[in-house]
Amino acid sequence: MQVERDGHALSERREWRRFLGVAALWLGVCLLGSGMVCWVAANWQEMGKFQRLAGVQGLVALAGAAAAVALWRRASASGPALLALAAVALGALLALVGQTYQTGADTWELFAWWTLLMLPWALAAGHWGVWLLWMLVLNLAVGLALGERVLPGWGVFFGQGWGLAAQAVLDAGLLGLWEAVGRRRGADLRWGPRALVAAIAAMVACGVMFADAPFGGLAGPAGLAWAGLTLALGAYYLYGRRDLLALALLAAAAMVVSLRVAGEWLVHQGADVWAALPLAMLLMVESACAVRWLRSLSRPSPVAGQGAGLARRAGGVSPEAGASAVPAPAAATPSPWYVQGLLGLGAWLSTLLLLLFVGASGLVSTEREALGWGLVLCVAAVVLARAGSAGLFRLQGAAAIGFAGQLLSLYGVFGIAGGAVAGLGTLVLAAAVYLLARERVLRFLSAWIMAAALTLWLGFGAGDAMEWLRFDAVSAFASWLPAMALLAWLAAGAFLLAGRAPTGASALSPLAWAFALASQAGAWQAAGASLPTLPALWALQPAASVVAVLAACLPVATAWAVTWPRQGALGPGLVLGLPLAMAALALFWLPSPGVSFALAWIILGQGQARPGLVRFGALALLAYLAGYYHQQEVPLLEKAVWLCAAGAVLLACGALVRGLPRPAGTSAGLAAAGPGRRPWRAGLALAGLVLALACANVAIRRYETVLAQGRTVLLALAPVDPRSLMQGDYMALRFAVAGDLLGRLARQAGSPGAAPNGDGYLILAPDARGVAALARIQPGPEPRAAGEIALRYRVREGQARIVTNAFFFPEGQAARYQAARFGELRVDDSGTGLLTALRDADLDPL
Repeated sequence: MQVERDGHALSERREWRRFLGVAALWLGVCLLGSGMVCWVAANWQEMGKFQRLAGVQGLVALAGAAAAVALWRRASASGPALLALAAVALGALLALVGQTYQTGADTWELFAWWTLLMLPWALAAGHWGVWLLWMLVLNLAVGLALGERVLPGWGVFFGQGWGLAAQAVLDAGLLGLWEAVGRRRGADLRWGPRALVAAIAAMVACGVMFADAPFGGLAGPAGLAWAGLTLALGAYYLYGRRDLLALALLAAAAMVVSLRVAGEWLVHQGADVWAALPLAMLLMVESACAVRWLRSLSRPSPVAGQGAGLARRAGGVSPEAGASAVPAPAAATPSPWYVQGLLGLGAWLSTLLLLLFVGASGLVSTEREALGWGLVLCVAAVVLARAGSAGLFRLQGAAAIGFAGQLLSLYGVFGIAGGAVAGLGTLVLAAAVYLLARERVLRFLSAWIMAAALTLWLGFGAGDAMEWLRFDAVSAFASWLPAMALLAWLAAGAFLLAGRAPTGASALSPLAWAFALASQAGAWQAAGASLPTLPALWALQPAASVVAVLAACLPVATAWAVTWPRQGALGPGLVLGLPLAMAALALFWLPSPGVSFALAWIILGQGQARPGLVRFGALALLAYLAGYYHQQEVPLLEKAVWLCAAGAVLLACGALVRGLPRPAGTSAGLAAAGPGRRPWRAGLALAGLVLALACANVAIRRYETVLAQGRTVLLALAPVDPRSLMQGDYMALRFAVAGDLLGRLARQAGSPGAAPNGDGYLILAPDARGVAALARIQPGPEPRAAGEIALRYRVREGQARIVTNAFFFPEGQAARYQAARFGELRVDDSGTGLLTALRDADLDPL
C-alpha cells in the first residue's frame, strides 16, 4: 500500500511538473506576442525607425533560431511554441514596416504575406496550435480580400452570403486535409478539426441570418453551399469518425438557420408579432430533440466491446473524460458541456423571442406591469422545473420563462426604484429562483442574472445609468473592476466547493461557470493599474486600488488552495513555490485583470483534474488579449512593457522547470519521446526564418530607395481619427484629388453614380508652392511632360486609395495632427509613393 501511495505521489508530481513547464511556455508566448503587438502599435518615437525594425527582426531571428534548436533536440513542446512566437513576431514586423513607411497597402496584403511566410514554420512545427494560428491569419486575409476586391464592403458578412460561403468552403477544404493527414499519421484529431467545424458552423449561421436575400439565400447557390457543407460534415462525423462535439456545433447552426427561415415564412403568412411564440416553441423542440439524439449516440453499444470503440470515435462524452473513456449511463453522468450548451442556446433564443412578443404586443406597457409579469413568470418557471419527471421540452420552457421573468423584473425594478435598488432586488429574486429550481440551464441563466445584478448594485451607487455605463477610466476602476473582481473570486470559491463536496457539485457548478464567464467578459471593461500608478490611484480611490491588488492576487489564492491539500504528494517545493511565483508575477498583470482571472481558471482546472476548465482559461486568455489591445484606459506602451516582461519571466520559468532534476523514479516526462530526430523540421524552420527576414529587408530597402530618390509632392487632404488593427493610432486620410479622380472615372465608364474598380496612375502638376493638382489619369506612368509626376492609384468599391488612406502616429498625439491640411509624399519614377509627413495650412511640417 505504501508503494502504491508513493507511486501515486510521484505520478502526480510528474504531472504537475509537466503542466507547469508547458503552461509557462505557452503563456509566455501569448503574453510576449501580445506585448510585442502593443509595442509596435504604440509607435514609440524615442527609438529610431531602424532601431525598431532591427529590434523586432532580432526577436523574430531569436525565436526562429531557438525553435530550430529545440526541434533538432526533439523538444516537442518548446519547438512549436517558439515557432508560434516567431510567427506572431513576424506579423508585428510586417505591421511595423507598413507603419514606418506609411505604405498604404491594402490590409489583406499584410495578412496574405503573413500567411505565406508563416507556412514553412507551420509545416516545421506540426502542432495543431500553430496550424490554427496559420488558418486564422489565412481566413482574415481571404475575408479582407473579398471585402476589398470582390464584394462590396461588408457584403462579405451581411450581403448575399457569398463571402462567408467562400470562406466556409475554404475551411471545409482545410478540415478535409487535416482529417486525411491526421488519420494517416495518427495525429490529434480533436481540437484542430473541432475549431474548424466551429468556424464553419458560425459562418453558416451568420451567412443565413444576416443575408439580405429571401429566406437567407437558401433558395440560391449560396444556400446550396450551406446545406451541402452541413450535411456532408454531419454525415462524416456521424458515420466516418464520430465526434459528438462537432455534431452539437452543427446542430446549433441548424437551429439558428431554422430561426431565420421559419420566422420569415411566418411573417409572410401574416403572423406578425405572434410569430415569436411558435418560433420559441420550435427552438425548444429542436434543442430538446438534438439533446436526445446526442445522448442516444453517447450510450454504450449493447454488443460487448463496441462501447469503447464508440466512445473513442465520439471523442469523449463527458466534460472530464478522455477520448477513450466509455460513457456512463445518462442517469449516472451529468450531460457534457456542449449538450448543456445546446439547451442553453435554445432557452436563450426562446427568451429573446418571448421578450420580443411581450414588448411588441403591448402586454407590458409600464414598469409595474413588467415587474408583475416578471414575478409571475419566475414562479411558473420554478413550478415547471420542480415538476416530477419533467421532460426536456418542459425544462426548456421553464428555463426560457424563468430567464424572461427575471429580465422583465430587472427592467421593472430599474424603472421604479433606480439602479442600486434594482441590482439588490434582482439579486434576491435570481438567487431565489436558483435555489428553488432544479434545472441546470435555468440555474446557469439565473446565475448570469445574479452576476448582472451584482454589477449593477456595486457599480451604481448614486449615479444614473448613462453615467455608470460610460467606458472611461473612472468607470473602469470604480464600477467595473470591483464587480468583476468579486465575481471572479466568487467563481473560484464555487469551483473549489463544488470540487470538494460531490453532493453539492450539481448545485454550485452552474453558478461557478456563469460567474467565471461574466467576470471574464466584463474584464474587457475593467481596467487595472500598473505598480507605479498604484500610489496615485490610492490617493484618489483607495478602495479601487485594493480591488486591483485583489484581482491580481486571485491566481495566488487558487494556487495555494489546490496545492496545499496535496502537500504530501506534491512536496514543499511546489506547494510553496507555485503561490510565491504567482505572487511575484502578479506585479506584471496588475494592469490586466483579465489575464489574472484566466490564469486562475487554468490553475483550478489542473488542481481539480478538470481539463475543460483549463481549456476555458486558455481560450479566455486569448480572447482577453485580443480585446485588451483596444482598451483605451491603459496606454499601449505601458501594456507592452508589462506584457513583454511577464512573457519573458514565464518563458524563463518554463525553462527552469524543465531544467530541474526530475524526482527519482520518474521518466523523462517533459522531453519529447517522438520517433527519433527529424532534422528536416529544424532545417525548414531555419529556411522559413531566412525567407521571412529576406522579404522584410527587401521591402525596407525598396522603401528607403523611394525616400532617398523620390520627388516631394504635396496633396491637400481631409483627416479623421481611429485605431488600426496591429498598427496603432492613425489618422484616416482623404486626399482632395480623390474626388476629381472618381468623377473622371465614372464619366469615362458612363456610370455617373460610381467609379469602377481598377488601378492606374494620376499625372500630377505641382504649382509654385509644390501643391499638386490632377492633370489627367492614364493606365501607366508614361508618358508625362517635364515637371509632371506620376502617382499610382487604386479604386475599391467607390473609394480611391492614393498611396495610403492613413497616417500612423505615436499614441496620444492625435491633437498634434488635427491641424493637418496637406500630406507630404515621396514619389519615384515608377509611380510608387510613400507618405512621409503631414503639414498645416501654412505648409509647415507637424
